[in-house]
Amino acid sequence: KARVFALQTRAHVVAGGVARAVSVFVMHPVDSLKVRAQKTLPALRGTQIVQLYAGVASALVGQVPAGMLTFGAYEYFKAALARQAVPEQLRIVLAAVAADICGSFWLAPAEVVKQQVQAGLHPSVLTATSSILARGGPLALYQGYLGQISRDVPFRVLLLSVYERIRRRYTREWEPGRALTPRDSLALGAAAGSVAAAVTTPLDVVKTRLMTDASASLRREFAGPLDCFSQLLRKGGPKELFRGFVPRLLYLTPGLAIFFAVYEATLSRITRPRPQSPARRAR
Repeated sequence: KARVFALQTRAHVVAGGVARAVSVFVMHPVDSLKVRAQKTLPALRGTQIVQLYAGVASALVGQVPAGMLTFGAYEYFKAALARQAVPEQLRIVLAAVAADICGSFWLAPAEVVKQQVQAGLHPSVLTATSSILARGGPLALYQGYLGQISRDVPFRVLLLSVYERIRRRYTREWEPGRALTPRDSLALGAAAGSVAAAVTTPLDVVKTRLMTDASASLRREFAGPLDCFSQLLRKGGPKELFRGFVPRLLYLTPGLAIFFAVYEATLSRITRPRPQSPARRAR
């Protein structure tokens, strides 16, 4: 049992990494447009695709290992809680929270670098990294970490709760006994992603503003997530908290559709029983 569980966890880790790499690379230009909108920067005119891929190296370095950590930890904690007879919905929530805390610790530094490059505060990933370290040391790479946790935990709980629920209904009630196809995974991922993205947009705005706050100065505009939220609400009203809503939706909905399609396909391929050779069967 322990060996099977370890192999299953490893399969989820690999599938999460592959799926995250594909979805992040494909959707990075839309993510760049979202960051600029949330930072209230002027729209880019005549932008080349190369410019929209600014910061993609940092995104991949952060997102791929974070995806592997998150989905590996999620499946691990979910299985561990199942053995303790924890109710299913609570199991999903607790596993999602624990998984995101694991993944976010790796992801935060790469997100700080990526978003400052996307916002045009630095010309390259290397320049951004050296500038951030020179200004505040290693801890500066965790600027906005609380904002990221405040966004990612509710987002992951919503995303996985919705995805698991509609996936279960689809396989048990709507299409009983039928395996998910890539098209099914695309549709289910898009549905879950659009719900989670819409609800957590204000938290994403707070996270972006914290991570791109006063990069050239030691003085911070915001004291933390709550201060940032209240200042934005006071200055611009609810509209300010939904800046970049459309680019975020356009980024996450297809991005998560791609993610879950690749994830399910990779997982299915990894865990598919391999046919034995005639010589092995004869033993």
